[in-house]
Amino acid sequence: MPNKVFTVVNTSIAHTPIHESRSSLHLSELLDRCRDEMARYRQSRGRIRQSESCLEIVRRAAAGDGAALSDLLLLSGDIASEKCPRALYPRRQDVQQEVVLRILRKFRNEQSPYRPSTFAAYLRYLSLTIRSVVYNMQTREPQLESLDRLWEETGFEPRQDPRQEWDRRLLVQSLLDSLTNPLEQEVLYRRYRLGQSPPEIVAELRPAVPDITVQQVYRLAERAIRRLQNHPAVQAGRSSGGKQAGKRVYKGEGER
Repeated sequence: MPNKVFTVVNTSIAHTPIHESRSSLHLSELLDRCRDEMARYRQSRGRIRQSESCLEIVRRAAAGDGAALSDLLLLSGDIASEKCPRALYPRRQDVQQEVVLRILRKFRNEQSPYRPSTFAAYLRYLSLTIRSVVYNMQTREPQLESLDRLWEETGFEPRQDPRQEWDRRLLVQSLLDSLTNPLEQEVLYRRYRLGQSPPEIVAELRPAVPDITVQQVYRLAERAIRRLQNHPAVQAGRSSGGKQAGKRVYKGEGER
């Protein structure tokens, strides 16, 4: 995603002839005009609140125009970067990507799609999305604690006895192998075998998965853990009255 940032957008359309229909303009022309209007919006300190060219891009995106949606996501990501709080500057790219992913899902949601009215309305929707993402980013430490508690409840907390720790690792590897989603498997392995934090996992995986965000790491890990809680080895351990039973199930399988 480009580093160049644009602030909240809109502005007057004085340079566009009134008789000219924006619906007939090429997308590249609309994008240029939208960027100009965004620049004038910044100069007006937010006093100008309309942008017909930007609105036309939103309308085309909502109507299923893939190129228009791509441009809208780019513009929205730039706005998200501009609105990112200083405390989250090191994670600004994560904020951008999570905002863009949410907008993409909204525009592709057939049951509840985004319905354009004015560009100011889209900006309000975008601002709410950015605030929601920022809030989630700022509360990640409690979220990580909650995720780790969920993992511990599955019965794989570290043990003091080296032999028990080895058995635990074997069981964990067996459970990881049972996951059918390679990304879930990789995220869980890095978190609970290598001890990496979610930001570290993102940094390691981003070359192979450019769009991955820290928020996605949390979601992938939580889904995988909840799925593993239904694994026969885990269920056997619980029904036998202890975590050691799950370990014995795996050892028994390995000895055959």
